[in-house]
Amino acid sequence: MGGTTRTEDQPTDFYATPAWCVEKLIPLIDWSKIDSYHEPCLGDGKLFDLIPVENKSWSEINYGRDYLNELYFEIPKVDLVLTNPPFKDAVRFFKQAFSHSKTTIMLGKVDLLGSADRRQFWQDNPPNNIIVMNERPSFTGKGSDSCVYAWFVWGDNALIDSSPFQWISRDF
Repeated sequence: MGGTTRTEDQPTDFYATPAWCVEKLIPLIDWSKIDSYHEPCLGDGKLFDLIPVENKSWSEINYGRDYLNELYFEIPKVDLVLTNPPFKDAVRFFKQAFSHSKTTIMLGKVDLLGSADRRQFWQDNPPNNIIVMNERPSFTGKGSDSCVYAWFVWGDNALIDSSPFQWISRDF
């Protein structure tokens, strides 16, 4: 998920998740509660490869598996959906994940909380946990943008620590 001006750089809104963002999240999850995983935005597959679950499936619009359109394939019911959705369609991805996962973890800009258009969504669907990144990730390899990012967590408490707010950093 890139900054607000990055759609000119990436017309498909593809911004690979930096590995450290997932590597720092993985130890926070109680993997004994997760037997199945679906990745809605496979992209380059690097996030998918880091998830320590054998029963995995994926969607990727660029490979003809449009997560937001189940007419093309059946999305399995899973314990976990974890992804970095396109910013412009983040709420649509959240809602779709809620319909077929026990736990949903999505990377997003903290700015997602501040829109009047999304206010009702957040009131109706408050996350159980928000894991804020102390460092701003670089999705292009050219430095970070001006946004703060967080993992938003909904559903069955699959985190080891159920605190509503947590923080992760690349260096600790």
